[in-house]
Amino acid sequence: MTVLGAIFLPALPPERLRGVARAADEAGLEELWLWEDCFKESGIAAAAAALAWTERLRVGVGLLPVPLRNVALTAMELATMHRLFPDRFSVAVGHGVQGWMEQVGARVESPMTLLREYVSALRALLGGETVTVSGRYVRLDGVKLDWPPPSGAAVLAGAVGPGTLRLSGEVADGTVLVSSTTTDGVRRARALVDEGRAAGQVTGDHRVVLFAHAATGPDAQARLAAYQQRWGEEPGRFGVAGEFGHMQVVPDGRRCECGNRGCWEQYASGNVLVREAREMAAANSPVAHPILERAGGDVSAINGPLITAAAQDGDPAARELFEEIGQWLGVGIANLAAAFDPGTFVIGGGLSEAGDLLIGPARDSFSRSLTGRRFRPEARVVQARLGNTAGLVGAADLARPFARRFRRARARARDRRARHPGTL
Repeated sequence: MTVLGAIFLPALPPERLRGVARAADEAGLEELWLWEDCFKESGIAAAAAALAWTERLRVGVGLLPVPLRNVALTAMELATMHRLFPDRFSVAVGHGVQGWMEQVGARVESPMTLLREYVSALRALLGGETVTVSGRYVRLDGVKLDWPPPSGAAVLAGAVGPGTLRLSGEVADGTVLVSSTTTDGVRRARALVDEGRAAGQVTGDHRVVLFAHAATGPDAQARLAAYQQRWGEEPGRFGVAGEFGHMQVVPDGRRCECGNRGCWEQYASGNVLVREAREMAAANSPVAHPILERAGGDVSAINGPLITAAAQDGDPAARELFEEIGQWLGVGIANLAAAFDPGTFVIGGGLSEAGDLLIGPARDSFSRSLTGRRFRPEARVVQARLGNTAGLVGAADLARPFARRFRRARARARDRRARHPGTL
């Protein structure tokens, strides 16, 4: 059976989750999935809140990185969630992004061994068993949950490579596939999962969850095809194209969350703006004193909107930060112009709220860095009309047909109750 859900991206602040969860619940979506990306939002805490705010929506976490958590603690958290919200919670575990795992000192020599030991122990604990195991990474001595789920709980595994897909089929109850998985890729993944199930002599259902892009409205198919082609998802040999933020612009530069150094997003993003301002303030730099004063003397309270407001008010340090980020933004889009030759670059997101403080330096840098700049027309670099709300508007557009369907169903239910008082 196929069910339809939506994803709350961890790039959105946690305080937006309530509205998204309630909208999904009211629109009639079956599921809402959350991601636990380092170092953004807790998957368990966010899932618990979303479930408490809604009435029937199923909530999934995909995925929890196994190197970050002791398996006994994970089992306690999942068992509690399943007992508090029966039949409404799903979870997937996985390797985690290895660069992030290294960054926090949790990277292991054999991620496959860890995942095998972890999923096996986790499923046994959730099944109410007393578990004693002495593996390479997972060690438990007579551990048994006092409050396991009454009927056990499914554990899914996130998988991309052939080895992990086979392992998921062998030890997990389901598999989560990334959004770049093509139609043929889903078939190949299912075949590899089935190989693992056969090797482990596993029977019963094995659920497959696919994170996928979608489009609705006029010309939806054409727009979706253009989006996939733009981001390298169709066709894509390995399904990992389109990560332009991870183009290397500074060899041996700043360490990126992906594990490499010098990625574009480490020089041209909202995170960089906040990081640079906080570092200046923490170092007690005199030029950062006005920004720190706006934050009430609390370095951790320095955020993007605060820095943007300071720059718009003429603060020299804030303006310099935007100028530097704009220069790196221009370098990156010049690289993209060399590959794709578009007519216009539209700059959105929170940073774009600064307007010409960001777009101006970006245009200048783009012009200086553009390949063949004397012999070709230059693409326009403009600010997105919807700014940082573009994602919300798009999500609302996706939800529109489901909202209509839900309103019609609710109206029919009211009519039935009016005609037959006392019935549900």
